Amino acid sequence: MNQAPVAGSSHLLVFAVWDEYSKERIDHVFDYLAEKRHADASVYDKQRNFSKQFFGSMSIEENFHHAAKQANIALGLAIVAAASEGIDTTPMEGLIRQGLMNFLIYQRKGSEVLCCWQSDIETKKTTGILKMKKYVSRKKSF
Repeated sequence: MNQAPVAGSSHLLVFAVWDEYSKERIDHVFDYLAEKRHADASVYDKQRNFSKQFFGSMSIEENFHHAAKQANIALGLAIVAAASEGIDTTPMEGLIRQGLMNFLIYQRKGSEVLCCWQSDIETKKTTGILKMKKYVSRKKSF
């Protein structure tokens, strides 16, 4: 795979997405919510039916792009949460997905590894960026 930061990090958080939103997957999400919240499953009927109609009208490619956007939002939130705990993380792009999936022995049918970040939590190593002065763009030039 030749991606030393992946192999050398103490922790690797991987974001994988389903290739499409199927009715069965949507049902599973709402059934899971109902179970965990000790709620009657019918509480979610309106949202469940909307989701099936909304995502059912999209192509598989559109489903994947939507899921990819959601994964990137989750990645951003995870990085902010880690930073608030003083954990240095590095988001990674340019991944060779199949290589990473093979490295992780990740072969879940119908899903793709999309993005990840690595960290050295246990060793307290940093990339050096954590110690550097922070710079914030001015509002008008942003």
